[in-house]
Amino acid sequence: MVYIAADLDFADPAFGDPRLFIRSLHDKFGTGEGTVIIDEFQNIPLAGLFLKTIHDSEKGQFRFIVSGSSSLELTKNAEFLTGRKMEFLVLSFSFREFVRVSTPDIPDGRMDVQDKKYVSGYFSLYGGRLKALYADYLHIGGYPDLVLSPADARLPLLQELISTYLHKDVAGFLRVENIIAFNNLIRLLASRIGSQVNRSELSSTLRLNQETLNRYLDIIQGTYVAALVAPWYTNPRKEISKMPKVYLSDPAFARTGGIAVPRNYGLLDGHRVENAVYLSLLSHYPSEAIKYYRTASGSEVDFIVETGNGILPLGVKFTGTKSTEPLAMRNFKEKYTQALSGVIITKDHLDLPDEANLPLMIPAFMLDFIDPEGFSQPGAILRPE
Repeated sequence: MVYIAADLDFADPAFGDPRLFIRSLHDKFGTGEGTVIIDEFQNIPLAGLFLKTIHDSEKGQFRFIVSGSSSLELTKNAEFLTGRKMEFLVLSFSFREFVRVSTPDIPDGRMDVQDKKYVSGYFSLYGGRLKALYADYLHIGGYPDLVLSPADARLPLLQELISTYLHKDVAGFLRVENIIAFNNLIRLLASRIGSQVNRSELSSTLRLNQETLNRYLDIIQGTYVAALVAPWYTNPRKEISKMPKVYLSDPAFARTGGIAVPRNYGLLDGHRVENAVYLSLLSHYPSEAIKYYRTASGSEVDFIVETGNGILPLGVKFTGTKSTEPLAMRNFKEKYTQALSGVIITKDHLDLPDEANLPLMIPAFMLDFIDPEGFSQPGAILRPE
């Protein structure tokens, strides 16, 4: 196996000529098969055509694993590789993975929410430790280099990540003309986690025309800085035309919006917890299956997830009081009577009711350890809106 960092080895003459690259591979592997890992693949000139030439020339002797931080550039290069590739999205560590590497003695298997005795026992045994770990996770995020580094090295690495990746690499590599406005856009989005994105307002605030703003938003999404979540409607036309909500692709990016980052679970900001819940959902469901619901009067269900068994309403109520089912969720289930019972993410309240129509109450720090399949009950076709 050979590893190549294309952003560091871009001056290698082999990258300028596929024939030289093929020769270098034969020098390394001889006549045998080999696997080549190329990181930051998009830095190679005409990267897709380059790899297609090698793949077709060598008739499968070499297998390539290519990665990069920009889905926009990877997608552009992948046009040459149709029928020759499989695509995977590699996310930063989820909270469950964070716990696995930082505190391996805590069991990290997915629990069946129907096994109420086991889930309750897990809550009693590990809840206190998981709260502290959850605050740490929201503090430093899930980037592997940070999580696997000594505690005293994490903050400097995080600051370097934000400065270099967000403000220099992304903006510079993708040829952003107005760097100040681009960085300010990231800061504005990071300060509005879970809020609707009003493009007209952003355009006016940043003094950008709509075309430029939309391109910058595409770059921010395509480089996994943030995600825009569409509203849920039975009418796709409304879904496309209404304002999306913004979430960050890693908890650490909230720092760019000037949000305080407490290390105390009890003091965590509810919007940051909502962002972490989005990331938990994203680790199990495709991004296009995760929506939100908002009525004309402004009442809202934080997430609507299109599962294989029906529509799952999920709300976040990160308060110290005992959580109850929000009116907006009850109204949603009444309007769409075959919707699933729902889930409410709480601060530290666990309740697994037997009644079929009542939502589950799951503490935020336990969500990643619950098998989402247990949230789904057989559904039916929804009535039109």
